[in-house]
Amino acid sequence: MNEDYIRRVNIKWPPMTWSQRLLLGLAVTLLLVLGLLLGIVLLGVGAIAVALLSLRLWWLRRQLRRSGQTANGFIEAEYRVVEEHRGIRHRPGTDHSSKP
Repeated sequence: MNEDYIRRVNIKWPPMTWSQRLLLGLAVTLLLVLGLLLGIVLLGVGAIAVALLSLRLWWLRRQLRRSGQTANGFIEAEYRVVEEHRGIRHRPGTDHSSKP
């Protein structure tokens, strides 16, 4: 069936010599090795990137814990209740006068 297909599309492959087959084999082997090395390098770069990102997130969480903010979103702090003074109705520094 393969020969029938080659005859139909009129493809004629020239015969290969032993030197051409050797060079083709070396080229294929070289490309496979280079592809494997490239894959290893990319995996290494990805692993380093993940490690650095994990380290950064760990450091940020550590800083948040030290500053008093917990991971659940609550901030632990001391406070005191101040009763509202009825005499002041505006914020300092703002002018709420009714001058035209």
